[in-house]
Amino acid sequence: MYLVFLFYLGSISAVKQLRILGGGNAGDNEIDYVLKMGVKEVFEDKIDDILDVNYFCACSVLTKSWCLTAAHCVTYMRQVKDYLPHEGTGSIAVGVLTHGKQNISINIVRCIIHPTYHLSSHRNDIGLVNSDPIYVSAEARLSSVDFGSLTGHQVEVVGYGYANFSFGNGYLLGEPEVLQSLKTVVVRCPRESVRFVAMCLARMCGTHGTTCPGDSGGPVVHPSGVVGIMSMGFEPDCFLQDHQRSHSVGIITPVTPFIDWIFSNIQ
Repeated sequence: MYLVFLFYLGSISAVKQLRILGGGNAGDNEIDYVLKMGVKEVFEDKIDDILDVNYFCACSVLTKSWCLTAAHCVTYMRQVKDYLPHEGTGSIAVGVLTHGKQNISINIVRCIIHPTYHLSSHRNDIGLVNSDPIYVSAEARLSSVDFGSLTGHQVEVVGYGYANFSFGNGYLLGEPEVLQSLKTVVVRCPRESVRFVAMCLARMCGTHGTTCPGDSGGPVVHPSGVVGIMSMGFEPDCFLQDHQRSHSVGIITPVTPFIDWIFSNIQ
């Protein structure tokens, strides 16, 4: 198994953010609670005047002021905030959430990472984002179904990610403006390479979609609710033709082991 965690933006090295490749547009009202997560550069005395913005993750709205994401998205955001402001401009970097349809920036107030999160292995890769008020038509519903019972179940990976656009005889990786989704199936994780609490995803028969650099932190959705958070993917598959990709789609952090921790922090 080949997992890739390194990602480049300017001079920063950090974990790969995942993007959905080969999926389709998500329903307008079905999953309205997914936001883009990033960092914007603004003038210190004019915080509404955006100089630059970088989006690199997704998150799910739990309440009007809290979102659920991956812990590595939070650590990466902190690195970008240190890097982004340009010298001599009098600018500062501010964490930001954006709803794809509304295109409204919501300032992030603070973030919380699970206390036992391990950066290099992605163990317990879960975090919370506290922000100014968020208004969406529906908030995420966390599933209480034991993640160990979901093997063989169909789930949907959701995010604002890269999609295939035809370009000559190959593909051009492009970022769509609308929310993307990809149907996958939950499979058992290989014990030799995944030695922590996790769920693994594989392609549905006859499909070729996968996750690629750019959209970690997004929800993995089951009929019972959000069952996980996208954590790791298999980057080489993003640059291969459909028939050349592996069967694996990614590794996710399950929600149920962390429900008590989530609610103790957002209440």
